[in-house]
Amino acid sequence: MSFVAAIDSSKNISSWSRAVNALAQVLDQIKITISGLALTLLAINPSRTSSGEILFERLFFREFSFDTANISPVGFKIDENDHNYLSYSCIVSSKHMVVLFKNLDAASLSYICLRLDCYDGVPRNKEFKLFVEILTKKMIVKKYLVNYQPVLPQELPIPRIYKKDFDNGKCKHLMMELNTMKSFLDMVPLSTEDFKVDVKQTKILFVAFTRQVLKDKELLKQAMLITILMAIDELMELNLDGTTSSINFRLKDYRTFINCCTSMGDLTHSDDNLLPEPLFEAYFKGGGDPLVVEHNSGPVLVRLIILTAGTGEPQDGDENRDKYILQGHTIHKVPESHITRAKPTSLISKGRLDNATGQGREPSYEPDFNSFQSSSMGDIVTYGKRGSTPTSEAPAKKAKTKATDADTDYSTSDEEAELGPTQQNNKPTSLFG
Repeated sequence: MSFVAAIDSSKNISSWSRAVNALAQVLDQIKITISGLALTLLAINPSRTSSGEILFERLFFREFSFDTANISPVGFKIDENDHNYLSYSCIVSSKHMVVLFKNLDAASLSYICLRLDCYDGVPRNKEFKLFVEILTKKMIVKKYLVNYQPVLPQELPIPRIYKKDFDNGKCKHLMMELNTMKSFLDMVPLSTEDFKVDVKQTKILFVAFTRQVLKDKELLKQAMLITILMAIDELMELNLDGTTSSINFRLKDYRTFINCCTSMGDLTHSDDNLLPEPLFEAYFKGGGDPLVVEHNSGPVLVRLIILTAGTGEPQDGDENRDKYILQGHTIHKVPESHITRAKPTSLISKGRLDNATGQGREPSYEPDFNSFQSSSMGDIVTYGKRGSTPTSEAPAKKAKTKATDADTDYSTSDEEAELGPTQQNNKPTSLFG
C-alpha cells in the first residue's frame, strides 16, 4: 500500500468530522494532499475568492505511513526546493465525505482508518479509490469505497509570501482571541454578507453590514450595521501602531472558519486547565489584497484565504501581486504509457460518468467482482494489522475449493475452519485489501 492512517482518539475523531463538514460548505470537492509529514484537506469555492485548508500533522494520527516506493507518477510531486518533500494529491466528492463522517458519535468508535493504494501497477479494482474503515466499540466494522481523481499538486503561495513580507515589515498582522470574535459573530444575522476590518491609528473596528433583512418573506428596507470597537492595545499581538487600513470581504466563509476553529478546541492532549484561550492570527495588506487567517490547535492548522474588495489604491512595490490568485484543481491525466488496457464489455458504454466525481472516464469497463473478492480478502488493512503492497516474490495463496452441487458447503474441519470477524485477536478482518 502507498498510504494508510488511523485515528483512534475520540477527540481527534470529532475534530476530523468537523473539519470535513466545514470544508464541504465551501465546495463540492475536497482536495487531499499526502506527504510524509502531514495530511492536508483543501477546498476552494467556485468563484475562487476564498479557500479553506486544514492540515493534520502526523502526530494527529495513531499511525501514519506514506510509502513512495514505486508510487504512481499521476498525482505525485517532488518539491523543487526540497527534494526530500514528496506528496500525492487527489480530489474526492465532499458529499460522499460528509455522508461518511457527518455526526459521528466519536465516543462509540474505536478508530477510523484511511488507505490509498496509489503505487504503480495497482490492480484495476483498487485504482483511484479511497478505502475507509470504521470500527465501533461494539466490534462492528464499516467498509466504504470512495472514488477519487488524481490532481496536479499545486501550492497556494499566498501564506508563504505574506509571512515572509511580515518578517520584512511589509505585511500587517494581528492576533486575538477566538471567543471574542465568536461572540461578535453570534450577534450578526446569518443573512449578513459583508464584513469589514477598519484600522484607525489606535483603534480597530469590526463591522458587519447587512444590505437587506428578510422577515416572513418580507423585505425590510432599513439596512443593519453592527460594529465592535476595540483599542489596538487589547489585541494579543500586532504591528498596527500608527497605521490606517481598511479591508472588506464576504462573511460566509469567515464565519465558517471561526465556528470550525472554536468547535475543535485544543488538541494538545494536555490536562492543564490553565491553558490560554484559543487564538487566531490574521495577515493582510490592503484593500484588494488577500486576507490570510490561521488558527493552530495542537497538531492541526486551520487556514482561510479570502480575497478582499478593492477599497483603495493598491500597495506600491509589491512584486508578488500577480501571485495573489486562487487556482482551481487540475485533473492529472494518466499518461498513455501507464494505462492498463482491459477487455471491455457490452454492459458499460464508453465514456460513462464516474459515480463519485461525475467526471467522464474513458475507457470504462465492467469490474470483475470475482477478482475483487479474491484479491481483497487476502490483505489486512484493519488498524494495527495491515497488509503491504503485493510483490512478485509472494504470490497470493489460492483458496481451497471443493466441487459440489450445493451452493454452500457446511462441512468444517480444524484446518479449514474460519474464525468470525471478531474472533481473531479481537480485531475484525478487512473486506478489502
